[in-house]
Amino acid sequence: MPHVKVTCNRNHGVAPLHQLLLTLRFYALGTMLISVADFVGVSKSTASVHDISGAIAILYNKYIVMHPNHVDKFFQYGQFPRVLGAIDCTHIRIQSPNHTIGEELRNRKGYFSLNIQAVCDADLKFMNVVARWPGSAHDATIFNNSILRAQCEAGTFGNRWLLADSAYPNRCYMSTPILNPSTRNE
Repeated sequence: MPHVKVTCNRNHGVAPLHQLLLTLRFYALGTMLISVADFVGVSKSTASVHDISGAIAILYNKYIVMHPNHVDKFFQYGQFPRVLGAIDCTHIRIQSPNHTIGEELRNRKGYFSLNIQAVCDADLKFMNVVARWPGSAHDATIFNNSILRAQCEAGTFGNRWLLADSAYPNRCYMSTPILNPSTRNE
C-alpha cells in the first residue's frame, strides 16, 4: 500500500497491511474502534482507520470506474442486451451516532446505517459507489441526486442501461422488474 506508511519509529509500528486489515474489520463489524483494536492487539490510537480510509479514497478513481465495454457479458449471462451494470443500495450498519442526527441515520429496519448505492459490472466489480446518504434515505432518492443519474440523462453511456430493482424508477436508461408479467418474454 503505497499511500500508507508506518508512522511510528518507536518499538514496532503497525505494518500497512495490518492497518488495512484492521480498518476492513472495523468497517465489517460496525463496532467500536476500541473493540477492533483490542482484537488485533493494538491501542485505539494506533488503529489508524482515518488514515487508511483516506488512502482508500485516494484509490477510488483508479479502481471504481464505469466500463461500458462489459455490456456483452450481461448478455452472455442472462440474455440482457446493452446492460451497463446492475444498481442497488445496501445498508451498512454504523455505531449509534449522537442524538442530533441519530434518527436520520436510523433505517426502516430500526438500526443505524448508511445507505450505500453501488453499480457492479457482470464480473461483480464496482463501477460506481455513492456512500454518503443516511439509512433513512430511499434508494431512488440517492440515485436521483447522484452524478450517475446526470450522466445517464446526458447520454454519457449511449444506448446502454442499468438493471435495477423495483425501488428505482423505470427510465429509458434503467430497467426495473415488470410487476405483473403477462407473456413469456416479459
